[in-house]
Amino acid sequence: MRDSDIWSHAYRMYLIGENSISYPWYMPKDFPTDALAEIPKDRFLYFIKKEQWTMDWTTCQRQVYYFFRVLMPYMADYIHRSMRRKHFREVQE
Repeated sequence: MRDSDIWSHAYRMYLIGENSISYPWYMPKDFPTDALAEIPKDRFLYFIKKEQWTMDWTTCQRQVYYFFRVLMPYMADYIHRSMRRKHFREVQE
């Protein structure tokens, strides 16, 4: 399939990453140049810019995780899973 044939297919977007502190999800911006017309491409890039924050780990979340990792290592995995679950729910919405 060539880039010029992409216009006739439905759009599909994949998240890259593991949804973890060390490798969070992100939406890739590298897609074929002929896949989208100019206006849909601008809307898509704006959507990525606007929604990326829901997948990023905040500084507070990182500090809470590292705090538990150092002081209570047995709770660190539970905290990490709960934050990953929260990110997953936010992306679904």
